[in-house]
Amino acid sequence: MMNILKIIEEHAAKTPQAKAFVMPSGSITYEELWTYSGRVAGWLAGLPLPEGQPIPVYGHKNIWQPVCFLACVRSGHAYVPLDTNMPAGRISDILETVNSPVVFATEALPEGIVIPDAAKEFVVPDIAGIAKAAGVLSAEAISAIAEKPANPATAEDRWNRKEDVHYIIFTSGSTGKPKGVEVTTGNLEAYLGWSVGLVDEKAGVFLNQAPFSFDLSVMDTWTGLASGSAVVCLTHDMVDDPAARAAYLKDKGITYWVSTPSFADLCLGDPSFGPDLLPDLKTILFCGEPLKKITVERLMNRFPDAAIINTYGPTETTVCVTAVPMTRDMLSDEKPLPVGFVKPGTGIYAMDEEGKRLPAGDRGELIITGDTVAKGYYNNPEKTAAAFFTDGEGNRAYHTGDLGFVTEEGMVYCAGRADSQIKLHGYRIELGDIEKNLMQIEGVKGAAAIPEKKDGEIYGIAACILQAPGTDTSYARRKAIRNALAERVPAYMVPKRVAFFESFPMTNNGKLDRKALEAMF
Repeated sequence: MMNILKIIEEHAAKTPQAKAFVMPSGSITYEELWTYSGRVAGWLAGLPLPEGQPIPVYGHKNIWQPVCFLACVRSGHAYVPLDTNMPAGRISDILETVNSPVVFATEALPEGIVIPDAAKEFVVPDIAGIAKAAGVLSAEAISAIAEKPANPATAEDRWNRKEDVHYIIFTSGSTGKPKGVEVTTGNLEAYLGWSVGLVDEKAGVFLNQAPFSFDLSVMDTWTGLASGSAVVCLTHDMVDDPAARAAYLKDKGITYWVSTPSFADLCLGDPSFGPDLLPDLKTILFCGEPLKKITVERLMNRFPDAAIINTYGPTETTVCVTAVPMTRDMLSDEKPLPVGFVKPGTGIYAMDEEGKRLPAGDRGELIITGDTVAKGYYNNPEKTAAAFFTDGEGNRAYHTGDLGFVTEEGMVYCAGRADSQIKLHGYRIELGDIEKNLMQIEGVKGAAAIPEKKDGEIYGIAACILQAPGTDTSYARRKAIRNALAERVPAYMVPKRVAFFESFPMTNNGKLDRKALEAMF
């Protein structure tokens, strides 16, 4: 049975100078990662923290983030990754929910952040005379703890057990508040025991595109650590700048590409994106949103020697639970691309609206069972009970809300969402989350977030705003609404289009007619 911390410890002993993470701001070896995280874990262990207290870690692609992640789980705590692309309101909501006495801020927190009461009242031991804002630890303070040998590493008996929560990733919630998915160490290790096989358990160089607050990053970060690989991280700026991205990746020796299909499409727009730029590329791994045939075909033409693997799975089942290599035959098949066969320890079946298991080939809601199904939602028993359950065979199970079917041979196909949740550019978005926050904006009487589609594919979101007749519908008003929403939700959730209505179309049952609205776009 895998023990991910023991594996990282072994890498640190056997290949101490091997790079663990490479970032634009610097790099860190396996020996440094293990040593530094041990000292920070030792410091955490000496604090009067509640048992199992989740600890937020804020920042973007700097070496102190993975140090803090490991420090948390080596001292019996879950880590909660927060990225700089999150608006202040969303970060404050998460900090309030977790209410940790300690917050690792590897970069300066943005203005407007509300520090939780637990951190305000917490007395942090002096760290080399470094000034602190209550329980908020800066990168300077973290490095002071990590780089001085006064804090011995915690004993192995303080490490997270398999049943302990390893990390909590907050996803979009239909109430307008984010919900935290609790993934245990056992869940993660069950996933890693399979995911390292996707790269033949060989050390290499992983590309990290996604922020650490997005669970796609678990695929490259933790599979990379489990295989003794280096993880090369792209910043937000590099994702959006083809020239800077190409210059940075040129000599990094990327062997395992992990990204959303949307990011690959973006890269394919750059003529330099090919074997000359990435001569060592062996495997391309996709997760986070549907993979299109045109994307696969273009990648096959650019990288004829690289394997392209499609995967599927929600955050609640630990990154992904299926995988399948793409082939030319799949591109000519009438069916959409498959998402793969399930990993060992996992089951997937389609369920009808009455909760009955459907036979092979019949479409229904996909249910995932097995050893990577998460514990639930942090401090949210109502939503946990609605989404998670125990099946008739005693297995932990999860309602995905995705429509799909499973063939007789066990191949899984996914056919979109069964509810108001969508995936856009790899991000999972609750349309209700956008609507709840739109309703907080002055002058908005009603709101609907509608996916914009072309050829069946979602390419954007339209905000439909109900306003009183004769009120402002100018470009300035549209811009003001988008700016106000950007203060409440992440940038990827802000609709590009804003449309005004004096009344919304309704169904015969008196409900908002979303299909009629969608047809307008």
